[in-house]
Amino acid sequence: KDALAEIGTQIFLNADGNKYKKMVPKLYKQIARYTQMTAEQMQASVLNDPIRRTIVQTLLKTGTVQSTELEQMILDEIGKKIEVDLILRPLVKMGVVATGWVEGLASEVIYLTRALFLLRKVSYETVKAVRNDGFSPTVAEQFLDESTEYHKEYILKFKENLFETIWFEAEDLSKFLMDFDAYDIIHALRSGPLEVNKLQAKFEMDDSKFKKLIKDLKDAKIITQIKDDSKSYILLLCNPEISTVYPEWLIQRITELYNEEDVNSRQAIHYLEVLKASHPSQIALMSEIDEK
Repeated sequence: KDALAEIGTQIFLNADGNKYKKMVPKLYKQIARYTQMTAEQMQASVLNDPIRRTIVQTLLKTGTVQSTELEQMILDEIGKKIEVDLILRPLVKMGVVATGWVEGLASEVIYLTRALFLLRKVSYETVKAVRNDGFSPTVAEQFLDESTEYHKEYILKFKENLFETIWFEAEDLSKFLMDFDAYDIIHALRSGPLEVNKLQAKFEMDDSKFKKLIKDLKDAKIITQIKDDSKSYILLLCNPEISTVYPEWLIQRITELYNEEDVNSRQAIHYLEVLKASHPSQIALMSEIDEK
């Protein structure tokens, strides 16, 4: 049911000029594998969707928005009116947002309860493998040097422009997690480096498709390839990983908006109550009570 709603939305958004027709094979494949998607792929699907990504971006700044404002934002973004509940459904199911009615307000209110990020992390399993699993000094040194240099540059990007880098990464990396073949390769390499022929043998795909995927992942700086004598290895240069974070900074932000009268007072107070109820300490306490 969820898959059909998601695919239907994609077709609706690309209905003009029958653009959706070129997407049908890929969309059908998504339906076929929807029930096999991992939790992180479900989360990546949110960041892969431009409308939902914009909603999360907005809520990271303001914390809360009324449904009517969200409808207008979506209309401005895509030029079409879409049912807000349909757009928000996966976000609510994942616990990223909550919705509720506030006395005195004409429309439902949406709140951010967990921030969602997709970032590159050091692949510690790969580092451990090249150091301890019998790889030659050539492979180990080349990988460790390349990985160290890459992650230094990656951190610099955040220092130069935090917000822009976060959302560029969300858009860029999510498409690889949503590509089932690319995701399978990433997932296989999370356990450690593999020889090229052994990696290809794990999946049923022809040679040209496999080579294209490897090239795309290398161009995206997700993997690297290192040759050692007659062997060639594929290694994770970084591990694309989704993190959900309690948005503690929004406690201060919503207080500022309330004092500046930039948000409805009842809406602000209700959001602070929502943040309190969704705080990790409160959730842990409720879990303990339920166990007892």
